[in-house]
Amino acid sequence: MCMDRRTLYMGETLGGVLRRARTGRRLSQGAVGEQVGYSAWVSRVEADRMLPDNAAVDALSGVLGLTADDVGRAGEDVLHRRTMLGLGLGVGLGAMLPTPAAAPPVDPKELVERSLFRFPDARPASRESLAAALTTARTVFHEAQYAELGRTLPALISGSLASNAHDIAARPYVLLAQLAIKNYQGMAWVAAERARMQAGLTGNPVVMGEAAHSMGVTMRRSGDYQASIDHLQQAVARLGQRPEELAMRGTLLLTASYSAAQAGWRGRAMEFIGEAEETAKRREAADKKLSSW
Repeated sequence: MCMDRRTLYMGETLGGVLRRARTGRRLSQGAVGEQVGYSAWVSRVEADRMLPDNAAVDALSGVLGLTADDVGRAGEDVLHRRTMLGLGLGVGLGAMLPTPAAAPPVDPKELVERSLFRFPDARPASRESLAAALTTARTVFHEAQYAELGRTLPALISGSLASNAHDIAARPYVLLAQLAIKNYQGMAWVAAERARMQAGLTGNPVVMGEAAHSMGVTMRRSGDYQASIDHLQQAVARLGQRPEELAMRGTLLLTASYSAAQAGWRGRAMEFIGEAEETAKRREAADKKLSSW
């Protein structure tokens, strides 16, 4: 018998079950999102603002160690869950994300091509307007509103470049790399490299970390696991002890762990997880110190 997954048992929702399992394993939403392919999507599922399909539930269950009974799927034909070397790292299936109700009005591949190679000319713009456009772009990206993204992203890139706002310019390229990496590997390399170049001009280790994350994932998806790990470790070495830098450090270490796991290097994967856990403790201490001032 299949239960209504919005309310599983004793009034607990699917989002509540997933959140409890994640916090029990001391994983962030970002860490889980990295393993299933989409961090903002995890937050909406846990808040019960999105009901994932069965395949997506399987991906999350594999990461969090949940059974079919736990997620209200007892008696269903559950997809085979592959665990990565027994580490609970999940299956990393971007293809298991919920399918939109209708086909996007803009082809994502065409959007990537236009944003990389055919963006419009632009005049310099204020930093405030560029930052607001970036916030909008991130929101519509996570909601898969490709028509709106097609209107905003090329102009944002062009305006940022014209304004020498390198930190803002790097981040749309990170979004493009994330969009391209699942299906358009060649374009993902271009987007990740452009993100790296723009981030490098800022000297900001957090922005450089975001770009390094995209490049590391791109390398991993191409099967170059060692290069992925090396690139991520170089970015980690640039980060300091500020809370935002520690947060980025944790993200990069978890990504390196997943790359090592996919390569079959269990010991290295566990080492990176240990470093990420230690980083999380240091970030918590740093946050407490700041809040006490």
